[in-house]
Amino acid sequence: MTTVRDAGTGDARLVRLAADLASAAAAADHIDAHRAELLDVLTRYESFEAATDEIDRSVDTLRNLHREVPGLRTARAGRTAVFLPVNLPLYSLVLFAAVPSLAADSVTVRGPAATAGWHAQVLAVSGLGRYFPRLELVHTPPDAYMVHASRAEEFLARLLATLAALPAGRVLRRLRGGPATRCPRRGRAGGGGGSPRRGRDPGLPR
Repeated sequence: MTTVRDAGTGDARLVRLAADLASAAAAADHIDAHRAELLDVLTRYESFEAATDEIDRSVDTLRNLHREVPGLRTARAGRTAVFLPVNLPLYSLVLFAAVPSLAADSVTVRGPAATAGWHAQVLAVSGLGRYFPRLELVHTPPDAYMVHASRAEEFLARLLATLAALPAGRVLRRLRGGPATRCPRRGRAGGGGGSPRRGRDPGLPR
């Protein structure tokens, strides 16, 4: 779920983006330097090959974000809520939370209940919370999390309705909203994310 915000002045946006890219590069260095600790955490529920691959992918993504500058310069979001898949916790945090936070005021992330502790350990060892301060991992129950995440969207809907009722000359700017963002999760239909299997290569996030 994403709410839209004003991107601000061009100069201010570029200054923040430059700082964010520097933080992303520092995060990549941190992950690379703490590879052994991350492997120890990741291989509790996935194979060594899968853990090594997601570390490599995470480092590569963070070190090459400068290639996404054209898109990041214009991307804008307010409060964003994300559901993580059960597998590949490090790469999922990078891909679905850390990178989107560069365009958002805040990104609130919820992982599957079955792997809440695992995701928390990965976030701590990877240092992503330190280098991406607008990212927050929570363990709120699904229903309560959806209520929390939808409040901003409800406010935006009321604001748009108010603006639509005003004469055209009094509407100073146009706002656009977006639907909830739910990352796909493994597991049985209608249930949670399922329980991870030790030593099995889970593949890409799904």
